[in-house]
Amino acid sequence: MALIHHGTEERAAAWQLTVHFRSAWHQMKADVPRDAFICYPADVGLMISYYDLPFNAECVERLPTAVCPLVVMEPRVEARSGGPVAALSGLSLRDWASAGRIALPRTPPPPTKWLENMAYSLYSLHPLHGTGADMAGPVVAVLQTTSASAADSVIDRLTLRGQFSGRWFVLNPSHRIVEPSRVAFVLASDASPLSNQEMVDLERSADGAVRFFRVCLAGGGG
Repeated sequence: MALIHHGTEERAAAWQLTVHFRSAWHQMKADVPRDAFICYPADVGLMISYYDLPFNAECVERLPTAVCPLVVMEPRVEARSGGPVAALSGLSLRDWASAGRIALPRTPPPPTKWLENMAYSLYSLHPLHGTGADMAGPVVAVLQTTSASAADSVIDRLTLRGQFSGRWFVLNPSHRIVEPSRVAFVLASDASPLSNQEMVDLERSADGAVRFFRVCLAGGGG
């Protein structure tokens, strides 16, 4: 899985929706199943949030808790081997500003066309503890807790106390919740400094503050 960085102009140029952002958001809400987690390019959520504040709540309501579809909205990025691939787009946990993308395996067109006139790729999220200790590929960490200190403790462990924070990216960064009494946001990494087993152990010891998932091809479980 290649980690690909892009500048602001490149990211803006790559985002190609054929419908108005506001219309796009309402179409997504109406058409995409409620259990699906939608990953937006790091920049586009700002536009949708500007038009519809309830969008933030919608994103939090869709935080995965079990096996679920993962809808990765465009843009696509170019792999070194040639040709476009989908990517998870986010901001670096190190500074919440530097953008990065984690390229995903090529996937066939979605069998169910939920969104007309909008490009997306379909994957699935599977709990890490059920995909096997030897599985490879991007990991998604869902932080959701009423304790800011619990969230800080998880992040310290994930990043080895900040030494590797650049390896984690905040997905849908415009819709995160970081408050003293509530924390809810999603991270992704294709190079976690923790092993699969260490992440599973962390999930078990964190009292529900974090859940780990493996990104799989749609219909696959690793």
